[in-house]
Amino acid sequence: MDNKVIAIGAVVVVAILAVAAFAVIGNGGSDDSNYVVYDGNGGKTSDGETTIKSTETVAASLNLFTRAGYECTGWNTKADGTGTSYGPNANVMHGVKLYAQWKPVVVGGELEVQTKNLYSNKSNFTLEPSGQTIDNFGQYTLSEGSKICITPTSTAVIGVTGTTITITFADGTVYTIVPSMGNEGTIKNVYTDGTSAYIEFEYSKSVNPTFSYIVSETKP
Repeated sequence: MDNKVIAIGAVVVVAILAVAAFAVIGNGGSDDSNYVVYDGNGGKTSDGETTIKSTETVAASLNLFTRAGYECTGWNTKADGTGTSYGPNANVMHGVKLYAQWKPVVVGGELEVQTKNLYSNKSNFTLEPSGQTIDNFGQYTLSEGSKICITPTSTAVIGVTGTTITITFADGTVYTIVPSMGNEGTIKNVYTDGTSAYIEFEYSKSVNPTFSYIVSETKP
């Protein structure tokens, strides 16, 4: 055989082997189509890794990564959460990349609310920063001493200025509560006993009254 032909053949074989080797090790030593790839999306493992590859075909638990001030709520095929969502133990195919989804952890605490003598089915609930409205008490004159009691779920300092209530948690989170009455109702008194805040009010109209409050939250 001609030596030139042998030389050309050798070059072709070497080129093919080089391409094959790159396909195997060029992307971190493996083909991601054989794995489910988890991206911390701002979170890291205890070793500081930001991605993990798995051969499992069910979505991983939510503790692969940690992120200060956040908790993982699930996985999504897009980092911003607009793709397909997966919870732990959901079926997932190899070749899919999943991004951790996070939500802030509320460190300070919550505000539990109790109502008394309001003829309302909303007797106990959690006060959210977006505000709450209690309505449809019923067509009654509210009982004497009708009030709202707001209690922090963890240690906090409660202040009252006029009808405005401030509740400051140990981590510096502050809730500011501004109550109001509709349909000619009157806020009679706002006070604190150091453990809870109280809002007393009067309402003498025989129509459906409404009581509401705006709640704002300030983080340290």
